[in-house]
Amino acid sequence: MTATTQTATFRSSSIPNPFLVLAEARTYTTLLYLLLSFPLGLAYFVILLTGGALGIGLSVIAVGLVILFMLVLAGWALTVFERQLAIHLLGADVPPAKPEGAPKDGWLWIKSVFGNPVTWKGILFLGLKFPLGLASWVVTIVLLAIVATFVTAPLSLALGASINIFEWQVETYGEAAVLTLIGLLALLPTAYFLNALGAVWARFAEVMLGREWPEPTPSPVEAVSSGGESYAGLS
Repeated sequence: MTATTQTATFRSSSIPNPFLVLAEARTYTTLLYLLLSFPLGLAYFVILLTGGALGIGLSVIAVGLVILFMLVLAGWALTVFERQLAIHLLGADVPPAKPEGAPKDGWLWIKSVFGNPVTWKGILFLGLKFPLGLASWVVTIVLLAIVATFVTAPLSLALGASINIFEWQVETYGEAAVLTLIGLLALLPTAYFLNALGAVWARFAEVMLGREWPEPTPSPVEAVSSGGESYAGLS
């Protein structure tokens, strides 16, 4: 291969192809996340509202406190689930929910859950996912419905369906083909917009679910040992 051919190949490979977004798996996993945002948000809202109302209403007796206690633990478990969704479907960079080698003692583990801000931010995330998830879901469904209506216009016309676009009454297959072309052209900006919406959700998950657990304070023996190693490395 000559130098000219290598240069041409490099330039062609370095030019981004805007249509690759339609072939990327991340586009479709993001779409799945957006479609799940409303049903999951609704489920979280029902759990938090029902558990919170029962816990507060029965807080005068021990049962209410137990309900609130279990609600927080359930919220922590749901934030772990949401963290995994954000990582695998959106590609978010969210640290683990708990430190490596968490203490086996149950009481210490419970204190670590209740004492970490990520638990409470995560519960807030669950509560906000209902309104924000509903908005994202509506936008996604509307965009997909519009694109699908345009792309399948010839099929709809063949099945005898009436197609009205504002003041335009589509009556011929030629007109339906124009709608199909518009729908195909709209696929690209729709994919980019939904990916951008997914990126917003990913950043939101990183902020609300991604605070790292504090590093354990080294003991005096470990500090001296590490200091000795540092000096040894400098010598």
